[in-house]
Amino acid sequence: MDAVDPALTARATGLRDHVFADGALPRRTKELIYLGMCCAIRFPDGIRIHAARALDLGATREEVREAVALSVVAAGIPAYREAVKVLRDILWPGPDAPAA
Repeated sequence: MDAVDPALTARATGLRDHVFADGALPRRTKELIYLGMCCAIRFPDGIRIHAARALDLGATREEVREAVALSVVAAGIPAYREAVKVLRDILWPGPDAPAA
């Protein structure tokens, strides 16, 4: 985005920073909510980014998994399945990981 329109990227980043700041909801919770939204719209980069940010902010793998699971209600099994595939190594590391 930055290479195409640096001014727009700067404004979008400022808006993101504003809405993700701690407020009535802590940033960790906002990352989990946004993760579910990224799953529902099938945005793989967003899924990876916001799952990692939620984990970095102290969310557990189980909390991330539950946020992802919400997408099955909002967007159906295909969206949930795609999100699980994107996050498989994060949520279920190791040789016993379930098949997608």
